[in-house]
Amino acid sequence: MQNNDIARFCNYLREKLPTWKDLTNDEIDFHLFSSITNKVYKVTAKKEGCEHSPLILRHFCGLEGIVDKEKEIKVFAEMSKTGFGPQCYAHDDDIRLEEFIPSRCIKPHEYKEKLMRRKLARTMAAIHKLEVPNVDRTTLFELILEDKPYFQTYVDKCDKDIYSPEEKKLVEQVRDLVSQEERDFIKEILPREDVSFSHNDLLQGNVLMSDGKEDAIVIDYEYASYNFRGYDIGNTFREATFDYGYPETPYFKIVDENFPNDEELRDFMRYYIVFTDLKKEEGERIGEDLLTNDEAMKTLLEKNYNAEELKKREDSLVRDTMIGVMMSAYYWAVWGLKMHKSVDVQFDYLTFVKALYDIYHSYKKNLFSK
Repeated sequence: MQNNDIARFCNYLREKLPTWKDLTNDEIDFHLFSSITNKVYKVTAKKEGCEHSPLILRHFCGLEGIVDKEKEIKVFAEMSKTGFGPQCYAHDDDIRLEEFIPSRCIKPHEYKEKLMRRKLARTMAAIHKLEVPNVDRTTLFELILEDKPYFQTYVDKCDKDIYSPEEKKLVEQVRDLVSQEERDFIKEILPREDVSFSHNDLLQGNVLMSDGKEDAIVIDYEYASYNFRGYDIGNTFREATFDYGYPETPYFKIVDENFPNDEELRDFMRYYIVFTDLKKEEGERIGEDLLTNDEAMKTLLEKNYNAEELKKREDSLVRDTMIGVMMSAYYWAVWGLKMHKSVDVQFDYLTFVKALYDIYHSYKKNLFSK
């Protein structure tokens, strides 16, 4: 961390947290976590009696024109209030102090594990049932597709003289993502039903397993908005195939085996549907048993669901999830090119963009070639 950043962050901590006001810079410890967007630090006071130690300091960078900060602040506050996110201690234009939750990030291979997958289904169903006040219910892609400046910044980035010849060749290849033809196609195929409040960014770093309880906790609502449900599910499982713990360039690797097979995907859908339908009190009463007791789940399905109707709901969700994978690749490819050479983060955004570009066109061909 640069000295001017240390000084600024320490001053901010002393200003916002009364019990930290007498600490010197040397009495405040910063540990940088891995991140592909913002800089996220675990901050610890080295003296006793400092409230909220340790905490998270999140430094937002390079997201102008990508993240609606006003909306993000509203959503973060709502998630804190409802228990779906950490507490906020202070925030500014580009800094936020958050509750530190003793936990670990979910690992890419864990998306394939039965219990973890079902916990994710329960958590996602709970988030999707939320009604978040003062947030526009227009879906993410409806907003984006009508936002000409959003796409213009992408085109402007393509035109900049900042690339090597090899990079320029790749940039020109992915330029067609924002063509009018592509945007018209997306408008046609986007699911219009099953719209819910969605996280939209459930990569591994945003899904935490709390110490002791091993419950799935979701953090970082920068990209949250209303969206079709299949996007959140599809984005989650696509992210499972991206391992961001890779230590060498491009600082990620793709592990296709982490994507759920059909049986695993349908198991997720059944639990997602059941937890969506259960009332909160009922879910709290029988939820843990359902996660681990296959016979209890089988009995509940036989008692409360028509097999044919349940399969139709599963089929619809699977279809929307595949479209969600495709649209996740599209969204983050556009995001990645905007981020390239815009932020001081050790990550090869351009290789990331190309990988997502290929995924988008592969799913487009398989889903819509006819």
